[in-house]
Amino acid sequence: MRRADVDGDKRSDLILVYSRLGNRHPSGYVGGVPRSLRPDFVAEAAFLKVVFADGPTVSTRIEATPAAAIDAIAHVADTPGREVFLQIAGISSGATAIAYGLDNGRLVSAGVTLGYGGDSATRAGFDCLPGNPPRVIERTFELEGPTLSGWWRETKTTYAWHGPKLEQTSRRTFKRRGPVTGNDAGIGRGCISGVN
Repeated sequence: MRRADVDGDKRSDLILVYSRLGNRHPSGYVGGVPRSLRPDFVAEAAFLKVVFADGPTVSTRIEATPAAAIDAIAHVADTPGREVFLQIAGISSGATAIAYGLDNGRLVSAGVTLGYGGDSATRAGFDCLPGNPPRVIERTFELEGPTLSGWWRETKTTYAWHGPKLEQTSRRTFKRRGPVTGNDAGIGRGCISGVN
């Protein structure tokens, strides 16, 4: 649960992310399900809900995931309110996020899955940049070696905001030398604090 101005009226709205649970219990653990998890149920679908400052609500099912968490909220698109970045998956080789914004009274996905974080050989990150239109730059890194300070294959994909949607405008792959830093492989400051 977080608060932010999603509709652009300069008042704080309540943002909720929750999952609908099914009737299946956790499974797949070596040696069986731990005792502490036996009474739990597995999530089936995730939802994003906004309660506006003046009372009405809007909600949507979050695509492609049974569970999600809020990563960041910032004014990054060319719409009046703020966008909500949700983590929809996470493993040792990185996490993925998707952004949602308000369009004609509905919560809509930006339509692009963005990667960030990662382990030693595969990394990713993205930044939100101002402009006309504002953009999101995603960078993915694959280690070519021979060490972490050696060569990496970097792919830089640029998306432009058109309303609440992101549209790819370019993609370029090249080699770079030197370690990938935490600033390279994370959610950029512009996506957290806003670009406008």
